Amino acid sequence: MADRKAHNNWQSPQWLVSLIANMAPIGLDPCTTAYNPTGAARFFTAHDNGLRYTWSGRGLVYCNPPFSLPLVRHFTGKMIVESETFAPGDAGLLLLPGKTDTKVYHAAMKSCQLALLFDKRFQFEGEVGGQQPMFGCALFGFWSHHRLWHPRFCETFKGHGTIVMVESKTYFEAGGEDGKFE
Repeated sequence: MADRKAHNNWQSPQWLVSLIANMAPIGLDPCTTAYNPTGAARFFTAHDNGLRYTWSGRGLVYCNPPFSLPLVRHFTGKMIVESETFAPGDAGLLLLPGKTDTKVYHAAMKSCQLALLFDKRFQFEGEVGGQQPMFGCALFGFWSHHRLWHPRFCETFKGHGTIVMVESKTYFEAGGEDGKFE
């Protein structure tokens, strides 16, 4: 069994890539391998460093970042910042560990429009092929054109978990003063 901590190559399972490609063609995968397993029209490898390039204007961006720190934090932050300049035809999907106790998870949840909380763990491919992580995953959706992307996301991922709509951008921070919202 491979040492999970030694690898950052947790490639998305093919069934998930197929679902995403049915939602829309993947225009950019900013952190993949030279093999380009998502079939993205444009992709960046670790050598290219997808963090250095703009992601907007590329249609559907699918990002399954390395799950180790600080890389997962950098790619999550990049998705959040880039999504603020997405054109109506652009969208971003960010796959993250479903670890609700992390700052990365909360940053994505507070910034996305919809989130899919998968109802089961799944096996990844790549260097850790066939391994199932010790955690579930969540898929966060980012876009500006709600009429286009909300229905696609919901139709594509129904039956794969719980879809959460994050619209108000008003949150109560637990542990704060009663009635104080941020």
